[in-house]
Amino acid sequence: MVWLFVKHFSYSWGPCPWVLISEVWPLSNRAYGIALGASSNWMCNFVVGQITPDLLEDIRYGTFIFFGVMTFLGAIFLWFYVPETKRLTLEEMDVVFGSVGVAMADSQRMREINHQIGLDDALRNMGVGDDIQRSESSGGEKSRSAMGQIEEVDGTA
Repeated sequence: MVWLFVKHFSYSWGPCPWVLISEVWPLSNRAYGIALGASSNWMCNFVVGQITPDLLEDIRYGTFIFFGVMTFLGAIFLWFYVPETKRLTLEEMDVVFGSVGVAMADSQRMREINHQIGLDDALRNMGVGDDIQRSESSGGEKSRSAMGQIEEVDGTA
């Protein structure tokens, strides 16, 4: 019974919190969101660890059936309600999770901060920022498409 639980947990609830919390938060709130998600995941694991001995004592093999049913329901929930996020940029994640514009605002703010502290100039002096210069001078921003290829936002490249 244990191996059935572990097998089904490993493709449903097991990795889900770690994948989701690392992708759904915009850069400005990512550290807080990951901390909140990780601590809630650990708390839930702690609760499961605390109640399992009592469940095994009271309902014996029903404990594994209970956890198996919960894992199966979790897999169904993931299949139908959690969107696919493979190969999506942060800007596209905003659209998927309903917070349109947050990542774009974060990236714009980062560009302004990098310019204010002189990071753009330092990178250009090292020869690293040449593609940034070309992109800004052409009037378009580079973005990564859903297939992972870099393209101009305004469609000129």
